[in-house]
Amino acid sequence: MTAHGIPQGPIASDFLAEAFFLPIDIKLAKLGFKYVRYVDDIRLFGKTENEVRKAGIVLEQLCRDRGLIPQGKKFLISRARSIKDALGSLPSIPPAADGEETPKMEVSEAINLLNSCIAGRPFKVADKSRFRYVMYRAPKSAKILDKVMRLLPRHPEHIDTFTAYFGNYHKSKRIVREITELLESGLPYSYVRGELWHLLARLGTLEELEKALEMARQDARDRKKCLSLSWGVMNFLIRCQEEGLCSIGNRLNAEIPMSRALLASRIPQTEFVPKRVVVKMLKGSIVEQLTAARQLQIRKITLSKLNLRQRNLPEVCKHSLKSLGVIRRVRQVSRDWIAERLRQRYGGNPKSIWRSLLGAEYEHALQILIEADAMFDVSPSNWLQLQDSFNDAVVRQFISYLRQRRLPGGSQRTVAVNGRLVNYGSLLQPTCPFATAFPGVSASLLKIHERRNRLPGSHPYDQRGGTQNMWLTRAERDAMLNDVENALYDVTTYVFNNP
Repeated sequence: MTAHGIPQGPIASDFLAEAFFLPIDIKLAKLGFKYVRYVDDIRLFGKTENEVRKAGIVLEQLCRDRGLIPQGKKFLISRARSIKDALGSLPSIPPAADGEETPKMEVSEAINLLNSCIAGRPFKVADKSRFRYVMYRAPKSAKILDKVMRLLPRHPEHIDTFTAYFGNYHKSKRIVREITELLESGLPYSYVRGELWHLLARLGTLEELEKALEMARQDARDRKKCLSLSWGVMNFLIRCQEEGLCSIGNRLNAEIPMSRALLASRIPQTEFVPKRVVVKMLKGSIVEQLTAARQLQIRKITLSKLNLRQRNLPEVCKHSLKSLGVIRRVRQVSRDWIAERLRQRYGGNPKSIWRSLLGAEYEHALQILIEADAMFDVSPSNWLQLQDSFNDAVVRQFISYLRQRRLPGGSQRTVAVNGRLVNYGSLLQPTCPFATAFPGVSASLLKIHERRNRLPGSHPYDQRGGTQNMWLTRAERDAMLNDVENALYDVTTYVFNNP
């Protein structure tokens, strides 16, 4: 990104822009600068040229602080003599689904264009680009709908385009009848089935919903195979529950997390109580936390009504709730990030003792552990080198901790007479005071350290036999996980029990 900017086109670009620019937006607003931004295109406003230049300098500094490099060639100052000059050629932002619609064509024009992009018997789409253009602008029309319904079974790949056209209809027996028949035919595309369930949920009458209910239950059994299917069929079942046709029971608890997030606005009010799905969402994935927090704001629900306290929630969730006004302030809690990362990677329940144990070395050790975690799947050998480095920092601080409290193992020297650090491998040798006091810890960590020394990145040849050293395999890495977990678990348990 620092070399090429935010790529234009991909769906993720808008999200990345918001993630990178939100702190910049907040800072510029606090400083009183007036500006507008669309993705990574920014327009600054001021009464004088110097005012604009000052804003531009601040903007560039804020961008560079976050690893973003503004393109000097695109920087331009101009005098605006009218609103049109100020706006310039801003990007065309598509309307929201519930906002203004794209300008519609006349029926005759739409039919002519539609006829020009389909051909053959039975109908087939010959010009995909023109077909999509027409469908997003065509008005409600019996003739157009007739052609669309004949094309739908033959071109399920255009389901998003068909769905956009069906947005013209608030009810239609023909659409409901034919998409129900399409579902009954065993249409194999799960994404398409998900979109069709959304349509049925929106357009179906009570009788039509009841007719498709059993089929929806069958699709619900396979919904974990596809996010779109999960989202669509659960939306349909929620509509059926609202109409008194069925009960979704605990299905939302077993739902795909992203699907739960997409369904947030449709989740029944009965789920916004203690120990129900909304509590699970507030503690779940980040996207679930954000959407659930928004629903608390919309529905005017407090944490106390859910039997929750701030300390029970993740940081992202707490800050989201504060931004939305659900809670007044975020109570700061000193989190032990190392304990959380060790728990995520190695399992178990490491005690939150790392800030007190590592002291001033905490941030340095955390950075090493983060890099090790990033290498776990990418490069087992690099993971081993970094994990061994983290273990080194832990052992030295643990020995210092033991020495301060005059506990067994604390007599181990970590600094030689000449002022140089004692080699990490020497600290783990079986005859040393530390290894004598903690044989399990030292044996596990020594095994890891010795394998690290036999990596080509450490030494090209084995010092004992002169054979070529080999890179760490994934199988070897997986076999080491228990050694890492057991050693660190023993350290955390000892420190926790001997504060």
